[in-house]
Amino acid sequence: MHASDAINGKKRKRTTGRRKIEIKPIERATARQVSFSKRRSGLFKKACELSILCGAHVAVIVFSPAKKPFSFIHPLVPSVLDRYLSSQSFDQPHYYSQNQNQLLGLGSTSDASVSNLSAQLAEHTALLEAAKSRNEALKERVRALEGNVWMDGDVSCLGCTELNNLKMALEKVKVDILAQAGELRIMDAARYMVAVGY
Repeated sequence: MHASDAINGKKRKRTTGRRKIEIKPIERATARQVSFSKRRSGLFKKACELSILCGAHVAVIVFSPAKKPFSFIHPLVPSVLDRYLSSQSFDQPHYYSQNQNQLLGLGSTSDASVSNLSAQLAEHTALLEAAKSRNEALKERVRALEGNVWMDGDVSCLGCTELNNLKMALEKVKVDILAQAGELRIMDAARYMVAVGY
């Protein structure tokens, strides 16, 4: 019992604290999922700390028991993969034993798989860039149709309905401009009369 607890007449609760757990597969699926979620976030936190504190290039890919992929990669996928591939050579020892390679799905085809994944990544990156440029072109066209840049817009790509809508918008702008010009003339005339003392 702690000295202050003895004075107050309380027994101090003993906790197990950080005890070592036996490393074996978790039987219950819910407990396994909870443990996976907690340990995954801890793993990613440690990977993030390693990349920030030490400037390390880090790639962690984890598959859940439900076969959902989770990843942490810093700074970027291509830079980490390029750095890993450039450091590999045939005379260097592999980082995993043959059994671990089999467990991880790695083996003699590892370099081919990484090259294949790199090619797929490049292809998807190109598709993403093309989609972004199409998106920007569509946004520009929408802005043109909304009247934000109607004076600079290319009307040759507009259809009949769009041209009619633009014509009506321009006629409304013309009416508004004429009304505003009339009001300005009246105001100028009033200022002139005040100035000459009429």
